[in-house]
Amino acid sequence: MILLYVLSVVCVAYGQDNPCVVDGENVEDGHYLITCKSYVWCIQGTPAVVECPIGEVYNADKDPPGCDDKGNVGAPCGTERDCAGRSDGWYPVCEAEAGWDECELFYSCVGETDMGTEQCPDGLVFDPKEEVCNWPASTCVPCGTSVDEEICADVPDVC
Repeated sequence: MILLYVLSVVCVAYGQDNPCVVDGENVEDGHYLITCKSYVWCIQGTPAVVECPIGEVYNADKDPPGCDDKGNVGAPCGTERDCAGRSDGWYPVCEAEAGWDECELFYSCVGETDMGTEQCPDGLVFDPKEEVCNWPASTCVPCGTSVDEEICADVPDVC
């Protein structure tokens, strides 16, 4: 109970919208995806954010939904990405996958090992130059729409 209170205070303190209340109404109690590595557990409109341990991702098909071994989870969260020959960093998923448009998903590589897939918030795409989620107009092609030579200088070819 203390954990739920602390997480609720943290959400309010950072000014984040409560994901467990939509249009003034509590969503149905349950687990809801935030990213591949985290989900929110809603109980009577109160959110509790759960981070999955290393090697696990959110599995909506598990009963009850929650963190699970990556090998038990379908795309995009359970997909193993090829990091062979890649430097440590973040990379876009350049093809559409499992209901996500190209470049809305990204993954990280450390020591040529896939550390997992994440999603950009709605309306944003992964910007390979800045290695963050960004507005499409501020992100160079192929992930964004910008062709501005000043912005797009030295953009790595990652797709």
